[in-house]
Amino acid sequence: MDGGPSPKHCQELMAKEDSKVKEIENKYRKLMAENNIIGDFIVLRGKDAWHDIIQYQEKVNGIMIVMGTRGQNTLRRTFMGSVSDSVVHHASCPVLVCCHPKI
Repeated sequence: MDGGPSPKHCQELMAKEDSKVKEIENKYRKLMAENNIIGDFIVLRGKDAWHDIIQYQEKVNGIMIVMGTRGQNTLRRTFMGSVSDSVVHHASCPVLVCCHPKI
């Protein structure tokens, strides 16, 4: 019986993910600076990502949430839910959901 990925493998996956996130962050921070957009780039990890996003927005009194979407198909989104759908339905501020090309 397979016990899942080893701790070392999990660390390697997290390091790879962190590197990809940093690359995306750098790209968008540069775009924001070039266009005089004031904002922040936040990475939240948790069980209920949508809830964490809403809590963070309320904590900092954010006036808008801008987030990406993976573009799940309707069937998958219906059964598994969508972070962006949940944020749109629960946020107390405007939410802009962007479909962006893979980096």
